[in-house]
Amino acid sequence: MKTTSTLRYDFWDILRAPRLALSGKYLLAQARPLAYGYVAYLILTYLAMLVEGGTLSELWNNHTLFPFTSLGLSHWYGWAIWVVGIIIAAGFYDYGNMTVAKLALEELKGNLFFSGKDAAKEARANLRSLWVAAALLIVLIVVLSLLQGLIGLVVLIPYIGEIVYAVIYAVPFVLWSLFVVFLAFGLTTAIFTLPAIVTARERDAFGATFYIYNVIWTQPLRWVSQTAVGLVMAKLGIFVFGYFLMRALQLTYFTTSLFSGEKVKSIVSTGYFALAPVQDVLRFFTSLYPGSTIDWMPSALRGLEFSLASQPTTEVIASLIILITLIVLWIVVISYGINIITCSQLIGFIYIRKCEDGEKLGESPAQSDSDPHELIPESTPAPESDAQSK
Repeated sequence: MKTTSTLRYDFWDILRAPRLALSGKYLLAQARPLAYGYVAYLILTYLAMLVEGGTLSELWNNHTLFPFTSLGLSHWYGWAIWVVGIIIAAGFYDYGNMTVAKLALEELKGNLFFSGKDAAKEARANLRSLWVAAALLIVLIVVLSLLQGLIGLVVLIPYIGEIVYAVIYAVPFVLWSLFVVFLAFGLTTAIFTLPAIVTARERDAFGATFYIYNVIWTQPLRWVSQTAVGLVMAKLGIFVFGYFLMRALQLTYFTTSLFSGEKVKSIVSTGYFALAPVQDVLRFFTSLYPGSTIDWMPSALRGLEFSLASQPTTEVIASLIILITLIVLWIVVISYGINIITCSQLIGFIYIRKCEDGEKLGESPAQSDSDPHELIPESTPAPESDAQSK
């Protein structure tokens, strides 16, 4: 039977991930949910700090658009609001990954015209399976940990408690803990593997949970090598993409400040310096090796620093717009790296399933009598009835 698959079903298929991930459709599908999640986290974090007794002006001066550290939360309701913000942001992250995984799967099958809207619709339908699978692992880890804590109460039995505890220390305590550690490792890897599993193979939450450990346990070398290659490609992809974007930003500043005097310097430098709270994060994403960090600050702005308090209102608004623009650009750059990881995990899972069971998840059967390159296959005449044949 003819298919439209573009996969070779070998290890080298994973090198397709950077090219797949660079599509504008993929970047939009990932960047938009990330931006929504960031805004939701920002609003709820500020709300958590406000209910703790802070003032908006003070909080803005301390955190601007980056409320990540030194939040000053001390009450349970403040922490609860903050955790809700993290959960919502994580939900949007999963949504973007699921959408990109579906787009990649359809493209690998040869369906180049599958729309982002249809991919997003299917991603929303499958999110529940992904979340339930992750929740099952979390509940299992918590329950097993609590049970082991209860069994540990044997040490309190008078006279023989210490001896009983020492006797069962290796079995079951250590083996039990080893199993919990393995479950926790699977939960960590699920961040990368679950979108691929749910999209390509298993929409049932229990089945998806099974495949997380099936991949790790039965094909550890393939999974580890493919994951390592995917992470390296993501790092390289972000660095290269970020480098070209950095040069574009420098050129933008140079050309727009030729005849504008100090005003452009004041506006742009304030926007750049507002990124100071996340400089370490930016440095992580833009460093390929020690000493290779991309300098996003235009050279003409080095050493300059303008305060929002000393600027006119219109320049303050302009600086904030510049800052928001830089954040959006950063989200796009980071989205490219996440897309590479998602696509590489999808291709890797498809390859592992082929090695295990011969299952070709990257193929979409086509009509055997039609040309696979034909947009509209010829119609097949309907069979004549018995009455007509007589």
